[in-house]
Amino acid sequence: MSKYYIIIQIIILVLIILLLISCEHPSEGGWHENWIVKMNVESSDISYIEKGKGNCFFIPDPENPEEERMLIATSDNIRTMNEDGSDIRIIVDNILDNIDWESVNLSSNKHKIVFISNNSRDIYLANTEGTNLVNLTQTPDINELDPSFSLDDSKIVYCYTNIDDSTRIIAYREIDINTEVKIIEDNYEVFEHFKYPIFINNSTIYYSQIDRTENGNFSSTCGLYSANIDSGEQQELFLGIIQTRMSFNINRELFVFMKSNNGLNELILYNINNNEFYTIGDFSYYYLPSFSDDGLYLSIGDKIINTDDFSSNNIGKEVIPYTFCSFNSDSNKLILNIKRSFPNDKKGGKNE
Repeated sequence: MSKYYIIIQIIILVLIILLLISCEHPSEGGWHENWIVKMNVESSDISYIEKGKGNCFFIPDPENPEEERMLIATSDNIRTMNEDGSDIRIIVDNILDNIDWESVNLSSNKHKIVFISNNSRDIYLANTEGTNLVNLTQTPDINELDPSFSLDDSKIVYCYTNIDDSTRIIAYREIDINTEVKIIEDNYEVFEHFKYPIFINNSTIYYSQIDRTENGNFSSTCGLYSANIDSGEQQELFLGIIQTRMSFNINRELFVFMKSNNGLNELILYNINNNEFYTIGDFSYYYLPSFSDDGLYLSIGDKIINTDDFSSNNIGKEVIPYTFCSFNSDSNKLILNIKRSFPNDKKGGKNE
């Protein structure tokens, strides 16, 4: 094989990689780009905020609590801005060498954020106004996952797997004290782990448990479980493979998760009040569910679902996988990531 042939193959491979990681993608009849947009729940009045992708939230304006700003988390930084995209303020710069923007979660009052650094995998806490950035865990040898706040915003719950001694752990930290308290610590023989612990009241968490058989297949004990944070007592709630992000709404006590089974990905809504599970429909594994503050709406992919009657509205845009839609406090606006399409002769620009 000649060296020229090898060089040509390397060049082709590099070009393919550059195409895959580009934010611009050719599609039939034109091009599409990743954009962060704001729109009404009825899919009208669309504003294109910026090119790229990241997790987005509405937060109270610290200088005028009656108004709202937008918080956008990308791998570069975490920033806030007015709803029209003006007055950009960097609240967490890229001092952490690549922020895991998919890990970002808001506190209940939306005054704090918690997230993970892709470099150290430590959990960080900061105020949404840009003050008090703190490394909570300072454990670069441990890969912490899925941090979220307690309902009273006093604790951070998270999970991790300690490969050295074959244990999987769910723990929390009191923010003011910042000491780890382990809720569950299990030994395993075949690699097993926990995912997405979420507080549903001040003493109880729900979480996904991933178990495997000796040959590495998923076990029949995979499912949704609850645990008391003081005693560690666990209870089985729902059996099935749950590996995607889950969401909880305190106002209606609704919990939503995605169950994978035989190639299907069913969105399941759990009403804690009446202990009933409802199958909403089949959705892509890559879409993340999110409630409006009042619990009336549930977003998943390009659908907005009414939790009263399960009717749905299609937002008319292709939502980017691994991102979710966030509602404002009045539940009449969304901020989300979409694929913006252009014909071959027109590409780019601020407004359609």
